Amino acid sequence: MVLYSARHGVQILRRWDLRSGSELQLLLERKTYLVSTLLAYAFAFQLGSLFLFIYTADHLHTLFVGAMCAAGSLYVNPFGYPTLFLR
Repeated sequence: MVLYSARHGVQILRRWDLRSGSELQLLLERKTYLVSTLLAYAFAFQLGSLFLFIYTADHLHTLFVGAMCAAGSLYVNPFGYPTLFLR
């Protein structure tokens, strides 16, 4: 969805002319609604993914010795917190 939106976003940026009333300009204005809707869904999915990641990290603490919560699960190896920050 993001790649599709990026392709249309580049097209909008290249051909946008606010003073024009042509058919192309009207098509580009309609595509801005499409791009904003697709990006809103993508951000919503990413936010949901973040909460699922934290939920999973919190419930994995029983598998690691010394971990009592999500922070302990993420601290088990050097990839835990960078993965959280990438989410």
